[in-house]
Amino acid sequence: MPWFALYTLSRQEKKASLYLEKQHIVHYLPLVKTLKQWSDRKKWVEEPLFKSYVFIQADFPSQTFYEATKTPGIAYPVRLEGKPHPIPDEVIEAIQQMIENGYRIKLQKIPLKAGTPVEIISGPLMGMRGEVVSGKGKFKFIIKVNTINTALLIDVPQENLSPLHKK
Repeated sequence: MPWFALYTLSRQEKKASLYLEKQHIVHYLPLVKTLKQWSDRKKWVEEPLFKSYVFIQADFPSQTFYEATKTPGIAYPVRLEGKPHPIPDEVIEAIQQMIENGYRIKLQKIPLKAGTPVEIISGPLMGMRGEVVSGKGKFKFIIKVNTINTALLIDVPQENLSPLHKK
């Protein structure tokens, strides 16, 4: 089944996720730990990687998809060209792997400058494809989530990357 992005009401990602779980709808809310500073203390908290988005796995159109869009906290499905656009499984899997393996992730809004298409050839993300953006002597690896106009940016050593050749 394909994945779709749903736009949530402001700061309602976790609440929407709980309601989706109660409805037994397969969903994914990527959470990352962030150190928050208050005037009197610091605390590690889990925050959504993508603000105002939650992902569901459902066919479109289907009753499950319709129920997910009517869930409290959900504003509407993300659309491209007027209809919900599926997100490839490998993108969701890549996000899950990066979080599970403890990669520090920075979000970068698209459009991005065109980079060299590459594949990671070693390490836990081996086989993943994306683009390289070089910066300050380091190589940044980008995975685009076009449906929500966002890219994931991580540091990958140059020796772990291999350029993809156009066929």
